[in-house]
Amino acid sequence: MVCGQRLRLELHCLPAYSPEFNAAEPLWHHTRVQATHNRSFKNTGEILDSLERTFHSIQKQPKQILGYLRPFQ
Repeated sequence: MVCGQRLRLELHCLPAYSPEFNAAEPLWHHTRVQATHNRSFKNTGEILDSLERTFHSIQKQPKQILGYLRPFQ
């Protein structure tokens, strides 16, 4: 409790499998397309490097993912 006010939660039942309601799903799709789609890697280190570059790019230019997040705003 904060200053005598109750914290309130509102629960909504979602279908068992509903990726369209999960903001992380479009971001993972973007990550897969940018980092791993249609590429071959010699080892785990190369995959991790590719993912790190993609995440760094998103951090530097967040506008590239705004379209994915618009339905959740």
